[in-house]
Amino acid sequence: MRKPPTRTILAIIASAVAAGTLSMAAVSYASEGGAASPATQTGSAGSILPGVHGVLRNLVDQGRITQAQADAVQRQADTGTIDPKTLVQSGVITDGQMHLVANGIEQVKLAGK
Repeated sequence: MRKPPTRTILAIIASAVAAGTLSMAAVSYASEGGAASPATQTGSAGSILPGVHGVLRNLVDQGRITQAQADAVQRQADTGTIDPKTLVQSGVITDGQMHLVANGIEQVKLAGK
């Protein structure tokens, strides 16, 4: 089976993170006084962040990535942007591992539709 090109993986991750960020922004805007509610900060209310966390936890449990790698990806997800190229080029995660993460995030995104 042929692996999808890196550009496709990057587009999938960018779309998934953007959707999650927009969900969080909408909830934050709707909360009283414009401050983010605790639900928004933890990534609930339609956000994909809990799903991303679950994907990373499963990959760690399966021994596919380390906890340090999962933490690095999660930190980026929490900011609203995952930069796979930077993660791979800096040696935080391998290209193959990034594909696993991206595929998992895509499944989370598709499940939310």
